[in-house]
Amino acid sequence: MQPELLRAGRYTLRIQRAPSLGFPVKGKNDVAVGSFWGADRDKGARRHEGIDIFAKRGTPAVAVVSGMITRTGVTKLGGNVVWLADAQHGQHIYYAHLDKQLVQPGQLVKAGDTLGLVGNTGNARTTQPHLHFGVYRAGRGAVDPFPFVRHADALPPAPRTKPERLGQWVRVSQKTTSLRRSPAAKGSTVVAMNRNTPLLVLGSQANWYRVEQPDGRIGYVAAEAVVPAATPALRREALAATSDLYAYPTAAAAPLDTLPAQSQVAVLGEFRGFRLVRSTTGAIGWLSKPAVKQG
Repeated sequence: MQPELLRAGRYTLRIQRAPSLGFPVKGKNDVAVGSFWGADRDKGARRHEGIDIFAKRGTPAVAVVSGMITRTGVTKLGGNVVWLADAQHGQHIYYAHLDKQLVQPGQLVKAGDTLGLVGNTGNARTTQPHLHFGVYRAGRGAVDPFPFVRHADALPPAPRTKPERLGQWVRVSQKTTSLRRSPAAKGSTVVAMNRNTPLLVLGSQANWYRVEQPDGRIGYVAAEAVVPAATPALRREALAATSDLYAYPTAAAAPLDTLPAQSQVAVLGEFRGFRLVRSTTGAIGWLSKPAVKQG
């Protein structure tokens, strides 16, 4: 996602912390997975293209999504198998080692319908009963199915910072502070920052903001080390001459606007010979230091 060229934009994204597919074995969850994607098979001759979910023989193997049964059959490796087409996500779901199949090709099923019973047919005949579960995506082949069915871990603690600062400018209020690689006082330092350095807030975690420096470097800064850049501004100044308002603190950046001489601007921060300012129309951008004089 990105806004129109040379224009700012703001989005609200809703993230769902839940599996995108139902769980394929009735009464079980991801704790029952005993063999994972990529494990060696046949002494390293091939890799495991799925996950194995262990359950008692005869436990229902169920549809993880509504769709159509495209194939059933018996194979050397998979034993009794069922293929379910998931048109919603552009993929096919594979069930193997079933003790019995309970569906037919062309049959429409709903999420939760029983497709077969867990067993150990095919090359699993010497193992405990389990379902081999696979996901095959169009154009990519087999992919790791575990993220599709795994329940998320416990929610992280809610940020203790102010959410209204997301997407807004703040500036360093202390004489010096560190931009860190992680949200911790002992996190390694990306760069030391001086007072009045402006930072764009990208996110937050606990008492830390994830921020971007004007030069593009990203890291974490303690919330107590910054203040809102706009309220109050450092000072107000008047332009000595007509000046371009730049998108970034470099003369090579695209100009956002041209401000006439004597225009009043609010200075929000300072960085490497440039000042982050807000015009009387509300536009925020960068001016070189010689372009302003104190009003």
